[in-house]
Amino acid sequence: YVEANPDSQLSTLLLATSFSRRVDEPQYARLRGMLRGKAIDRRLLDACSQCDNIHSLPSAPARISSLRLHTIARGARLLHADSVRASILYFWVTGAEGRAIFIDSLKALSAAYPDSSRRNIADISLDPDSLNWASPLKYDSLRHPIRAWMPRGTADPRLMRMGVARVPFLIVTDSSGRQTYRGDDISKATAAFRSLMRGARPSKQ
Repeated sequence: YVEANPDSQLSTLLLATSFSRRVDEPQYARLRGMLRGKAIDRRLLDACSQCDNIHSLPSAPARISSLRLHTIARGARLLHADSVRASILYFWVTGAEGRAIFIDSLKALSAAYPDSSRRNIADISLDPDSLNWASPLKYDSLRHPIRAWMPRGTADPRLMRMGVARVPFLIVTDSSGRQTYRGDDISKATAAFRSLMRGARPSKQ
């Protein structure tokens, strides 16, 4: 309907009330960018401004060339996404749904691609409490990836620029830091990561 009626106020209302950016963020941005004429009347946009960012076009998620993180092992670490073949970043908080599945998938990637000089695998807690961050690490048996903490959570300006607005959330980047996958589907994220790593020799383990 939006494609056929980009100047209709109903198109704006449908995007605001019936389209989930969480399900398909690129499609939302494409459709939002098509609106014109009466569909972007200021009064209508103001009325919908709290509905899934309808008031303005969503900004493109920033490239991740580097990211300074707080870690247990080193205290601080600078993650360089633009100097490796691929990076996968997993953002979570205590109690986040499906954490065991996410961790098992990251463990499999870590075992398949053990050379950390060629990839980044990062498990990043957004819990404000460091105890909530550190406690699960003792039991999930994930050893080799970067274990990091960003206590400001989704209010961290860096995460805002990266487009991280919820947890659990995954980002996969290529060797330029460009985000090639964004979302909460671990199968799609690991497939994107493996595709970028294609050509790197996986472990036989």
